[in-house]
Amino acid sequence: MAIDTRALRDRRFPVVDCSLSARDAALHALSLGLGVNPVDAQTRPLVLQDAIGGARVLPTQLATLGHPGPWMRDPGSGIDGRQVVLAEFRLQVHHLPGLGAPLRAHNRITHVWDLGPARGARVVVERRIHEPQGRLMACMQQVLACLGDGGFSQTQPGAAVDDPLDELPVAPTGAPDVRDLRPTRPDSALLFRLLGDLNPIHVDAQAALAAGFARPILHGVATLGLACWSVLQACAQGDPRRLRSLAARFAAPVHPGEGLEIWLWPQRDRVRFEARVQGRDLPVLRRGVAELAPLD
Repeated sequence: MAIDTRALRDRRFPVVDCSLSARDAALHALSLGLGVNPVDAQTRPLVLQDAIGGARVLPTQLATLGHPGPWMRDPGSGIDGRQVVLAEFRLQVHHLPGLGAPLRAHNRITHVWDLGPARGARVVVERRIHEPQGRLMACMQQVLACLGDGGFSQTQPGAAVDDPLDELPVAPTGAPDVRDLRPTRPDSALLFRLLGDLNPIHVDAQAALAAGFARPILHGVATLGLACWSVLQACAQGDPRRLRSLAARFAAPVHPGEGLEIWLWPQRDRVRFEARVQGRDLPVLRRGVAELAPLD
């Protein structure tokens, strides 16, 4: 069954009630390896749920809230759910939610486009997180790469195909202003999936192979979380509340246990970034950009 663009855009997802717990905030940070130095003053509020002065939330944890579940594995979606990976992620933070505060997540499909038989398709799922009273807290766009579903527009005369999202900016040329080395834990994917992303390509060798990977890969949001922390630590005094937006394209997979080298180009309250796997000189994040709130 091929993708039907109209059916995908008309798909209705149930509202998801959720909240950020101090435990899950700590688990998110620990899965990224931020607890390696337990006395580090900047990471302690992220990895301790009972931190003196209050626990803090790394903004990328918002991506784990209100997920609509493995809907792409429904045969009615027309998507080969075994070959779906995250291609790009964009996050806007209007207000960082407080721990334990009730939230509601609304998901919808906003874009579908075809790259051709050999390159797959792209589907954009937008998620908006609100307080029950209606105030918008965050909005994110997950660009899914449907690797086995390209060419559907050529077999469906008149199929309506959306234009792609606007391109993220290319990183500056030349050496970065900051190089930050970030190890990943060998068990990071096992820990990260406890936050709700149960895609088997992160833990099952056969599922990873079916999706075209030699072995299980780290969650894309975990890779982005490490880049987010590099940005905050280098450019925002480690304060997660200053992040206003974050976006990047996933260029290649990371395997749990590999080290990352994150390149930063700060430009006032705007930071461009990329990430590479150490030892393989392989770019894994491209076109990264973060916006920070100015200091008071």
